[in-house]
Amino acid sequence: MLRRSSTHNYVKRLMHKFLLEVLIITAVFIGINIVIKTTLEAAELYCYDGDTCYLAGEPLRLLGVDTPEIHSPKCEAELAFGIAVRNYVNEWIATADDVRVVRSGIHGYYGRALVDVYIDGQNMAKTLINRGLGAPYVGRRTTDWC
Repeated sequence: MLRRSSTHNYVKRLMHKFLLEVLIITAVFIGINIVIKTTLEAAELYCYDGDTCYLAGEPLRLLGVDTPEIHSPKCEAELAFGIAVRNYVNEWIATADDVRVVRSGIHGYYGRALVDVYIDGQNMAKTLINRGLGAPYVGRRTTDWC
């Protein structure tokens, strides 16, 4: 049996890394959206409100959902509802077996990465909308929660 040297294995790994980098760069140039899934520990993801979360300090914006504001609510009812939605989301994350963040590769208006979050296989945005805790969001027009 022929034994391969450690140099050969090193070169092989280097070549695989190089080819992967070329593939990624090519995909970016031709506009292919590369989806990066991140499996998390529940403690790594915190949601400030229903549609803004933080992953290791990085701000994230959920795609497709608008939830009541906590930072600048238009009325007391919106603030109270926003806090209730935030508590619901963070409790859901804390008790989940599987939390995944899927990045779109795009950043939104305030520089936040636009993402989908899946909690135990359920799309968080769609679930919030279906349970009446959020509204569909397209563009900059937001829901009046007052």
